[in-house]
Amino acid sequence: MPHILELYDQYHILPNLREHQFRVAGVAAELLRMLNIDGEERLDVLKAALLHDMGNILKFNLTPPNIFIADDDLPKWQRVKQEFSDRYGNNVHEATQKIATEIGVNEHVLMLIRAVDFHLLEENTHSATLLFTLMQYADMRVAPHSVTSLQERFEDGQRRYAEKNDAGTFSASTKSKIEDSWQLLQEMEEQIFARIPEHSPSDITEQTAQGYRTELEAISFP
Repeated sequence: MPHILELYDQYHILPNLREHQFRVAGVAAELLRMLNIDGEERLDVLKAALLHDMGNILKFNLTPPNIFIADDDLPKWQRVKQEFSDRYGNNVHEATQKIATEIGVNEHVLMLIRAVDFHLLEENTHSATLLFTLMQYADMRVAPHSVTSLQERFEDGQRRYAEKNDAGTFSASTKSKIEDSWQLLQEMEEQIFARIPEHSPSDITEQTAQGYRTELEAISFP
């Protein structure tokens, strides 16, 4: 059975996407430790975290300048993006699900992957399924270059959204949606750590997440 690095090579996953998925899996692993969740549930969460952005090249702007890719390498990744589009379509979430299905993961892993979607923020915040909430929260603790606080990650997301949409300011309706999202994220964090009052969000760091790297690289699929 292939290990995760073999799968990343097989599917030509961008280096920054590999690191993002490893970081999210590391955050998830630390949360699972704090929550005393082990066994098959833990393994399913880690597999889902390692696969949750497999289709994300489809939403990347692969034109120079690019903060992640050298100009000379862009043609290669443009070809990979086109191959993804031809094979899986242009919907990022659907592409990721198709890839995970190809790999052969079980239905629970597919459901956990599906939970990592900002459009499901309200649903996941109020979900009776703790692992769905945990998956989305873990993803929201990872900025482009490191594990960070929820607030720093949210503010970074706002900046990148504004740059992508060429918006110096947000409309009133967009501001309202942003405020609602921030309230939900804070509620999500409070719900998780209410279960583990001996810990705090600041206990989750880049260092703690990287501490699981060797274990994560050894996970085999399906």
